[in-house]
Amino acid sequence: MNAILFFCVFIVVPLTLSVWFANVYSYVFHEGSGVAPASPFRVCLAILLPMIIVRNGLKKKSLGTSGAVGSLIVGFIMTISNYCFMAALLTFFYLGSKASKFRGSIKKSFEDDFKEGGQRTWIQIVCNGVVATQLALFYVLEEGCSEIIIDFKNKYTSSWLAIGVVSSLSCCCGDTLASEIGSVINLLGTNGAVSVIGLIASALGGSLVGLAYYIAILLTSNSNVLRSGPRQYYVIIVSTIAGLFGSLVDSLLGATLQYSGEDLTNGKIVSVPTKRTRHICGLSILDNHAVNLLSSLLTALVIPYTAFYLWAS
Repeated sequence: MNAILFFCVFIVVPLTLSVWFANVYSYVFHEGSGVAPASPFRVCLAILLPMIIVRNGLKKKSLGTSGAVGSLIVGFIMTISNYCFMAALLTFFYLGSKASKFRGSIKKSFEDDFKEGGQRTWIQIVCNGVVATQLALFYVLEEGCSEIIIDFKNKYTSSWLAIGVVSSLSCCCGDTLASEIGSVINLLGTNGAVSVIGLIASALGGSLVGLAYYIAILLTSNSNVLRSGPRQYYVIIVSTIAGLFGSLVDSLLGATLQYSGEDLTNGKIVSVPTKRTRHICGLSILDNHAVNLLSSLLTALVIPYTAFYLWAS
């Protein structure tokens, strides 16, 4: 915990203040560009909120130390760019943490890399959050630090990026719920396993991420803008599709390009072939982290085009 506090005080705070001053400087000398600078309140919230969430995650063992550091960075960028992104990210983090603890005693019996509470590391945070974080940074360059309704007709780029962010998070949330819940209800521990319960869980995860985004846009947008603009509740439909699509892509990649085997000494499912494992399915090309990253990226690239046609109809 002391390492996290040190990181926040001597790295995160100076970095965020530098970003804010650079943002304001850019705005002053490029006034009229339409790019909104980050307010002092937004900067403070982007620092404090991730710290509170990370502290809680460490306490409940849903984050490891390296995962906490990664979460601080991702949380800061997502919060300062758009509060709707923050709401979607928090929903994913909360649901993922709860799902990881669901029937932990059963998971421990067949998962070789089982960790109490989940204890996500930095590489898990990166592979699940880097796509959304990168798109959030592009969003800042396009629109600054602000909340803008999804309107492909008048704000195509920012709308595409926003849908990309929520789609990526919906994919990760849907896949997490599908694997964490589906594996213990249907007892399918292999990579790429698909079940009805898992598909329902993935759609539900995506829809809840979209619902959080929708509520945030209602709370942060002008009522007149909302009334005159396109229907924002479509984001719930899009995120539900993203959760289901991302989970299916993850399952396909996991079943074909990720190794699944049974450890003959203890019967647990492993992802690395050894002399004491029995091959079940998949080639040893990608690991679970790479599969998650690829699924998130493909979903973020495909779903915005689906959203464009939905809003255009």
